[in-house]
Amino acid sequence: GLTIAGTAWSEAMLIRVAHGFEQASRVRDQRRPQYAERD
Repeated sequence: GLTIAGTAWSEAMLIRVAHGFEQASRVRDQRRPQYAERD
């Protein structure tokens, strides 16, 4: 995982950093693993 930390009242900056990371890494475009169903 990834942890992004900041000082008090820096939420706007943290959201910009997180958004930039998601755009650069395209982490949301990756497929989630598929699991076989058990009988």
